Amino acid sequence: MVRLCQLGEPSAFGEIALRYEPYIRTNCHSFVKDSEAAKDLAQEVLIKVFLELPKFRLEARLKTWIYAITYHTCIDYLRKNKKRVHASVSKKLADSLPDLLEEDVEDLKEAKSLSLLEQLLEQMTAEGRLILLMKYVEKQSIKDIQLALGVSESAIKMRLKRARALLNELYANHKSEQ
Repeated sequence: MVRLCQLGEPSAFGEIALRYEPYIRTNCHSFVKDSEAAKDLAQEVLIKVFLELPKFRLEARLKTWIYAITYHTCIDYLRKNKKRVHASVSKKLADSLPDLLEEDVEDLKEAKSLSLLEQLLEQMTAEGRLILLMKYVEKQSIKDIQLALGVSESAIKMRLKRARALLNELYANHKSEQ
């Protein structure tokens, strides 16, 4: 389907749009928490997918590549609308907090862990948040993340390791300040 679309077959993109639009809209809604905005963002993502499809390398999974475009489109939207980007991302990562931190956090209540995670993520780069989100929320493989972001597999592993280490360091600093 992707290859047909890249060769200029107009009906092929229609099939991609039909197949992935619900996935895109659901992900957009999870970021912006507004049905109308999610619908508009899903359309924007589909336009970006259409325009960028000739550059898509068939090495990556299409779904992973589309997720990366969706993520960046939603983050741009949140920034432009001065909404809290970190709040949206941290809500998605909150359930993964025990996997991300080396220390035991089971005793934290959900609301407190969400607030804490939001504070910690505010201190991280957008790329660090994206890699953690793709790995721990979307359950993407290292290979898929690597292909979606266009960097080497070892670079993804190192960036993931650094993001987790930074998150753990920030958490340890937070605990010592308490």
